[in-house]
Amino acid sequence: MRKEAGVLCLLGCVAGSAAGAESIGDLALTKCSALVAQLVKADLSKREFETTVANRERGKTAVDGVQLPRVDGGAVAFAVPTSAVSVKYNADRGYFDVEVDLGPDAMLIGDRRALRIDLDRRRTRVRSYRASNAFGVKVEVTDSTFEVCGLAMLNRDSANPYDRRIAGEVDATPTAAQSLKPRLGVALVVQPAAPFISAVAEGKAATVASPYAATVVGSAAVVDLVAAWIYDKVTGQVLAKVPHAKPDLGGWPAIPASLSPKD
Repeated sequence: MRKEAGVLCLLGCVAGSAAGAESIGDLALTKCSALVAQLVKADLSKREFETTVANRERGKTAVDGVQLPRVDGGAVAFAVPTSAVSVKYNADRGYFDVEVDLGPDAMLIGDRRALRIDLDRRRTRVRSYRASNAFGVKVEVTDSTFEVCGLAMLNRDSANPYDRRIAGEVDATPTAAQSLKPRLGVALVVQPAAPFISAVAEGKAATVASPYAATVVGSAAVVDLVAAWIYDKVTGQVLAKVPHAKPDLGGWPAIPASLSPKD
């Protein structure tokens, strides 16, 4: 994957030197529900006698004043669920392939199609019942309701397979890699963007082949993706940055690694 990973910045180039490497500890990560609660409290919906420009300016001022941990000049960072992260080690070449599957979920934000990733998801209700189709075939249906909190990324399109995937790499010796692998995590670094918040409301009907119905409700913070940071969940050290960018037909340029976690 070396030529497909995306432009990375390993420890030596995050801040110009290893000594200046940035960290993203627990206090720097934001809970999705915390940001959404602040946005709801700010009441950023457009008012009757408010122009779109004025609404966006009011929203930007309100978001800038939100008391949340900030990174990289005011951006906000969220941990990606472990289930969406794939970490594989290439012992022959001495590096980890780290990939994030942002999923296929789409949201319409105005006239734009954003890619949504759910960071928090919990089932709030489940019930079962018998149902039949038009041909009289009966099945036992499991009907669940989920509450979610996520990010709707305006600069990622669910219809574009490149946009649904973020890939990076981290160099490590085979000895260091064994202990490092379970500690690797990914954070999405984002900037809130107008209209700042959007309701999630969608459903899936049960069928004979798949007798599972689902209703999904909740909220998504509207953002622009800035970068994905690969970090050590134990030490909080940022090991690589994958900036938001889209590959051309030639693939991603490769950036050689100058520093690696040592034995």
